[in-house]
Amino acid sequence: MIDSLLEIPSKGIVLEGSNFSDLKKFRPGLKAIKEFDRVYSPFIDFKVSEEEISKKSKEFKLPSSNYESLSCLLTRIPYRKNINKKTLKKIDELETFLLGFGIKPVRVRFFSNAIEIETRKKFLGKLKGDKERITRFINSLNLPIEDIDFNKYKEGKFDEK
Repeated sequence: MIDSLLEIPSKGIVLEGSNFSDLKKFRPGLKAIKEFDRVYSPFIDFKVSEEEISKKSKEFKLPSSNYESLSCLLTRIPYRKNINKKTLKKIDELETFLLGFGIKPVRVRFFSNAIEIETRKKFLGKLKGDKERITRFINSLNLPIEDIDFNKYKEGKFDEK
């Protein structure tokens, strides 16, 4: 995505939103960001943490202060697996469908023939109760799924330690 922004004819720069807290986590995208000479990460450069961003967002009453963290869709697929845009689009469509249940956060982890849907523990019962409806939607996306599982949300599930 960053490379497409840099194709815009100008002498501008791109500011991206990684923060200082991300340096404590496995974020392979940070390496890619460093490969671009006109892309900057001001929150990292000025050592601004995720907590500080959240606090200031609330203080300034920004609409984003109530947003759940949305990580890159690539985090839904285990590392070293083949990825294509079509699969990412389907994962995004399924997450959007599930958000329509009023459940946040929700993550769809995609394995070659199975999907794991993660959310907060208090919402798992609701999702399990709607498994038939969710299965119909997954089938409408033509995903080759043999199994659907529901689990408690875990940030960084596929992170390498």
